Amino acid sequence: MDLLLDPAAPSRATLADLLLGITLGIAETEAVHHEIRVAHARATPRLLPLLADPVREVRHRVAYMTGLRTGHEELAVRALGERALSEPDPLIAAVMTGGVARHDVAGRAAWLSGALASRHTPAVRAAAAWGIAQAGLPWTTEVTAAVAEAWGHGDVLNGDVIEGEQRRWSDNPLAETLIAMADPARAAEICLRLTQSEDEDTAECGAVAAVDLLEEHPHAYPAFTPVIAAARAHRDLHIRSYADDLDAFTPADEADRTVR
Repeated sequence: MDLLLDPAAPSRATLADLLLGITLGIAETEAVHHEIRVAHARATPRLLPLLADPVREVRHRVAYMTGLRTGHEELAVRALGERALSEPDPLIAAVMTGGVARHDVAGRAAWLSGALASRHTPAVRAAAAWGIAQAGLPWTTEVTAAVAEAWGHGDVLNGDVIEGEQRRWSDNPLAETLIAMADPARAAEICLRLTQSEDEDTAECGAVAAVDLLEEHPHAYPAFTPVIAAARAHRDLHIRSYADDLDAFTPADEADRTVR
């Protein structure tokens, strides 16, 4: 810990990675796990200045550690919120935004709503929408607009923040966000808009989310038939392959009619 705080220390990125690994790792015993949590809680106030560290790997790892619950939630949200909107790396800013969402404190909802604004990067807007969904906060037209516009730039929460290893709060944030919207028809419209994009990354975002949504809401299959058609008509072979995945959710009675 002391070495990480020393700006002149060597291999600080490696030290930050090691510290995060210990924090997230599975301890051999509950007693060891408890000691790690206590140490993390004790270290949190000292770690917060590192959210602005000149080494991007350090900022990234500390952003994750700050997003974990340690008993310093209000302090963490204030630090993450202040830094996220000035962080130059969009993906690290998204990690910070997600960290804000994970802490149930006063002011969280207002901050996340503000982060949806179009003046922010697509990654921050996407992370804010995901955070609102995960926190169970009210869904608004602003959230819908942010989802469609942010992911219209592709998988904006995906990328090699740290070479060779990637850490995110979610493996499929778009699908998790749309599922939480609890409106499959509107979610299908967003998936259609994305899947129709000529940009392969954007189209894949829409198609993958549609597959996950149909797994969650198979009864909504009719609303997704335009998405299937868009995937099947896409110029990219890989995107067209998702049409078969989506067709696998065809209701039995409709499949029977098709066969006949």
